Amino acid sequence: MPEFRQNFITKNWVIIAPKRAKRPSTFKKCPFCEGNERLTPKEVFALRDPLSKPNSPGWKIRVVPNKFPTFGHAKEKIKKEDIFLKKSAIGGHELIILKDHKKELPDLKESEIENLIKVFKNRYRFWRKKRFINYILIIENKGKKAGASISHPHFQLFAFSNISNSLIEKEFKEAENFFLKRKKCIFCKLIEVEKKLKKRIIMENEHFIILAPFASNYPYELLLLPKNHEPEFETISEEKAKFLAKILKEIFRKIKKNLSNPDWNLFIHNFPKIKTKYAKQIFHWHLKIIPRLTTLGGFELATEMIVNISLPEETKRILK
Repeated sequence: MPEFRQNFITKNWVIIAPKRAKRPSTFKKCPFCEGNERLTPKEVFALRDPLSKPNSPGWKIRVVPNKFPTFGHAKEKIKKEDIFLKKSAIGGHELIILKDHKKELPDLKESEIENLIKVFKNRYRFWRKKRFINYILIIENKGKKAGASISHPHFQLFAFSNISNSLIEKEFKEAENFFLKRKKCIFCKLIEVEKKLKKRIIMENEHFIILAPFASNYPYELLLLPKNHEPEFETISEEKAKFLAKILKEIFRKIKKNLSNPDWNLFIHNFPKIKTKYAKQIFHWHLKIIPRLTTLGGFELATEMIVNISLPEETKRILK
């Protein structure tokens, strides 16, 4: 069973999940390709031809539990071992699998990205209802440099309980502090200032904006935000989903062309289940794209301070 363990000195939590080490990196047959459905756990959701049966060919996007999960199903138990603290890492871990083995995000049609958004919304809503889940994270690791063990395009969903001392909690707390002082969402303020300065905006449309963060951690790091205040990704309308699909298609096409098709990490920071008076006024969902062009060195690992070798303002010139 995976478990959270707390660092006695920093109080940060890590997840110990030994089963993840058993993930195979080579297969005789790709377990995610259509026709190989028997090689994965049974699907929990799918967009498929109405005449096709579950766990058979005929699907567009398929969602299955991960065979090698980061989180497991159990009651949360907190245990002490002298000065050390640990607890069960309860939650869920799903794979969201795209149909075509060779079609990454830059290659998808806008309608196919809209379908992906539709699936994300479904899974967010499913896990949001679970009493023991406090956060749902959707990511994509594309390529070995980004941590992918299977080349077939897929996303991962993590649903879990503990966000203490995580970047997610820190973001929320800073957003809360800003709101209490200014009575304004910190992300809405960020958009307002970036639109005024016009230095780091890569592209925008009627509903979304993409910019290179002022203090980017990584070369060509990108931040996508809805222009209007929206705390929860799953509330996005069909109309806005079309605009999101369009801007995602465009930015990934530019990444593929202008950065020589790098590996990348993508993740969505959605509204966390934190009880506070102004919760939904405080937080604003956002999506980050991190092309993997560099690796962390000793300084970064020792200090958790990132050295970025690329000027964010230069990202605008390269990708715009």
